[in-house]
Amino acid sequence: MSLRRALPLLTSLLFSGALAAPGLPQSALLPGLSERQQQVLGRQGFVIAPTRYAHFSDVYGRTKFQGQPALVTTDAVLHTTHLVFAKLLRDLERETFLPALTSLTGLLVQDGLKQLQALKGTPLQADARRAVAYLAVAQALVQPSSRPPAEVAGLVAAELKLISAHQGFAVSPIFQDTARTDTDRLKEDYSQYVPRGHYAGSEALERYFRTMMWLGRITLRASNPAETRTAALLTGLLTGNPEARRLWTRLYDPTTVLIGASDDLTFRDYAAALQRVTGHEVRRLSDPAVVKRLQQTLKALPAPRVNSMWVTDEEDRAQATRGLRLMGQRFTLDASAFGELVYDKVGTRRDPRTLPRGLDLMAGLGSDTALILLKGMGEDRYLNYLPQMEKVRAGFAALKPEDWTRNVYSGWLYALGALARPEARDTRYPAFMRTPAWTRKELLTALGSWTELRHDTLLYVKQTYTTYAVSGPIEPPEPPRGYVEPNLALWKRLLDLETLTRKVLDEQKILSVTTRRNLDELRGTLTFLETASRQQLAGRPLTLQDYRRIETFGGWLEQMRVRSSDPAEPGKPIGGETEQSAAVVADVATDPNTVRVLEEGTGLIHELYAVVPDGRGGQQLARGGVYSQYEFTVPLGERLTDEAWRERVSRDEIPPPHPWLSDIVVR
Repeated sequence: MSLRRALPLLTSLLFSGALAAPGLPQSALLPGLSERQQQVLGRQGFVIAPTRYAHFSDVYGRTKFQGQPALVTTDAVLHTTHLVFAKLLRDLERETFLPALTSLTGLLVQDGLKQLQALKGTPLQADARRAVAYLAVAQALVQPSSRPPAEVAGLVAAELKLISAHQGFAVSPIFQDTARTDTDRLKEDYSQYVPRGHYAGSEALERYFRTMMWLGRITLRASNPAETRTAALLTGLLTGNPEARRLWTRLYDPTTVLIGASDDLTFRDYAAALQRVTGHEVRRLSDPAVVKRLQQTLKALPAPRVNSMWVTDEEDRAQATRGLRLMGQRFTLDASAFGELVYDKVGTRRDPRTLPRGLDLMAGLGSDTALILLKGMGEDRYLNYLPQMEKVRAGFAALKPEDWTRNVYSGWLYALGALARPEARDTRYPAFMRTPAWTRKELLTALGSWTELRHDTLLYVKQTYTTYAVSGPIEPPEPPRGYVEPNLALWKRLLDLETLTRKVLDEQKILSVTTRRNLDELRGTLTFLETASRQQLAGRPLTLQDYRRIETFGGWLEQMRVRSSDPAEPGKPIGGETEQSAAVVADVATDPNTVRVLEEGTGLIHELYAVVPDGRGGQQLARGGVYSQYEFTVPLGERLTDEAWRERVSRDEIPPPHPWLSDIVVR
C-alpha cells in the first residue's frame, strides 16, 4: 500500500478506537484536536498543535498524567543539550573567566601607565595614552568601582557614555584622532553592548559581557599607522608581563576549544610580527619606516573571514578589517556562510541582499528542501545568490567529521546537519517520518536548536555585518508504550558532541563537578535513546523498563532543567532564566543600510502528535514537544533581550510563523 493511502487508513483506525492500547480508554489517547488538525493528522501522520507550554517538561508531564504514549522528540533532547551547555558556560564565566578578566585589566592598566610615563615626551606618547584609555574602559566595565587614570578620564567617560546609551554606530572617542580622512574614522556599533542572552539580569555576567564585547569588537586596524603603533604597545604590555599572558591565555584558550578561534589577529600574531620587525624594542616604533615595515608584515597575515565592522563597498574589506582585537570574537561556520550570502557578495547597490535567513544555513548544510523554500520566497532573485549558495554548500560538503569537531560550537552545527540532510529512511521508520512534511518539521527543529546555540554564544560569535552600500516502591501498571524518534545520526553526533565537550573541559582543567554530573546524565539518556531507536527500527519491542523510562521522560527533562539553573542572586527569582519560559532570542546579523538587525527567537513549546508503532505490531497516537521558532528584524538600537522577547511572547505579540509550516503547525 502506498504511503499516501496508508496514512489516512491508520488515522481512521486510530479515531475509530481499533488501535487503542489495551486497558486505556480511547479518550486518553485522543486529545481535543480541532477538525483541521485531525485532517492534517490523517493526511500526513503527524500534526503540530500550538500550545502555551513554557517548558518541554510540561508537555511530557501532561502526557504522563493523561496516560498517553509519549513521543521522545529530538527537539526535547536538543533543548536539554542547550541547558547543559548554557549552564557550564555561565559557571565558567562567573567562576573562572570573570576573575581572570578583572585581574588582567587591572594589571594591564598599571603596566600601561608605567609605559605612558616612560614614553612621555617621545613621538609615542599619544599612542601610549590611547592604549591606557582603551584598557581603562575595559577595567571600568568589569570593575565599575575603579577610577580611570586622570590622564585618560575624559576619553574613558566619553566611551562609557556611548556604551551605556548603546544606540548604534558612532566614532570611537579614543580613536577619533587616528583618522587620516573622514572615511578613515573608526566607527563602532554601540548597540552591541546591550547585555542579552543569558547575561541579562545578572550583575556579574552583565559586567563580563560588556567588557568582553569591548575587547572582542574594537579593532586596531593594521592599515592605520597610529592604531598599529597602539596595537604594538598593547602587545608589548602582554609580552612583557608573564602573569598578564597567563590570564589572557586562561580566557582565550578555553573559549577557543568551546566556540572557535578568533577571526582577527591576536596579540600572539602581533608579538611574532614585532619580534621580526623591531625585536620588541618599543622605541623603534617612533620611526615611520619601521611602522610601515610592521604594517607590511601584518598585511601578509590572514584577513578576517567574517566582517563585523562598518565597511563600505568602496573599501578593500581585507584592508579595512585586518587588525588586532585583544580578545577577538570567534570565527564560526554559520557566520562565515552568512557573510557569503549578503551584500556585497549577493545583490547590487540598487537591490542588495541586506540580511541572511536561518534557512540559508540549512540549505548550506545540504538541505534541498530549505533551498526550494528559499527560492519560493524569492531569495534567488538577488544577483549571485545561487552561485554563492553553491559555494557555501560545496565548502560545507568538503569538511570532514574531524573538521566539524574541532570545537564544541561547530560540533553542534554538525549534529544539526543530521536534521538538515537526514539519511534515507526505509519502511523500518514510521510512515510520518518519510513524508515531505516531516522534512520541513526537521528544519524547524534545527532552526530552534541553532537559535539556542546562537543565544548561548552570543557574546563570543562574530556577528555578520552586511557591507554598507554607498548610495515508587509500588509496582505501577504497565506504562503506555511510548516511542523514541529514531534519528540515529543525530543521537550519534550528540554523543560525540558530549565526548568533545568533556574532553576540551578536561584538557583545560575547567570541568566542574556540576558540569561532569550534567554531562554524565546527558550521555546516559543519549545512549538509551540511540539503543531504543535501533531496537525500534529492527522491529523489536522495548522492555517494560524502557517504556517506563520513556513515560517518565518529562521528569528527566525537569530534573535537567533544575540542574542547569543557577543559584538565586539578590532580588532575582530562584533558578534564574531556566525558571522562566524556555523562549530565547538572539540577534545574528546586522545591516547598516537599513539600520536593522536579524533576530532569531524560540517561543512557547508546541505539541506534536504522530502515528507511531505501539510495540505490539499495531499503531497508536503519541504526543511529544517541539520548538516554535521565529525570524524577524528590529531597529539597530532595539536589540532584544530575553526578558523583552518573553514579554512579547506572553502577550502573543510575536511575528507570524514561517509560511512553510502552514500545513504542519495547525490550530
